Amino acid sequence: MKPTNPIDLMTQVLVCSQTELAEKMGVSPGLVTMWRKRGHVTLRYLRKAVELTGLPPHVLNPLVPPAPTPAKTERATEAR
Repeated sequence: MKPTNPIDLMTQVLVCSQTELAEKMGVSPGLVTMWRKRGHVTLRYLRKAVELTGLPPHVLNPLVPPAPTPAKTERATEAR
């Protein structure tokens, strides 16, 4: 199963077109097209994309590791 493109997810969450997404992000439609082709939102715009969509950063940019869950953090603290 092919992973869903982050730009497709953003347009689904916001119920908008790529052009409307560009307007909401304050970028050009061409930049959104570039993100779609590359398969991720660049780090420069990642925070804005997360705030706008509520999607986690690692979903919008696979180069960003997922945030640790509290259970993992708690176990790591207990091990020390």
